[in-house]
Amino acid sequence: VPSFRPKTYGANSSTLTTMVNRVLTERYGERPGGRWHVSRSSIINSSNMLAGNGIWDYYEKTGKGGYQKVYFAKMAEAELRQAIKDLVLEKL
Repeated sequence: VPSFRPKTYGANSSTLTTMVNRVLTERYGERPGGRWHVSRSSIINSSNMLAGNGIWDYYEKTGKGGYQKVYFAKMAEAELRQAIKDLVLEKL
């Protein structure tokens, strides 16, 4: 799968944050103290780590207040899952 994607593909950090928190709430329900909340900075750090390890890629586009990165996976889901498993095992 080539790493280039059309400029309409992928998600920026704000969209990723919303998606992650929604999935956590749908999968695990409300937390005792309220809704799930993974910070945007945690999403940005994780996304940059995945891009730095060649699992994700990104392109920059202009947005409100400057540039923003739009992240996307460089491989199919099965390959992505295996690459993340390999990366976790390597870092242990």
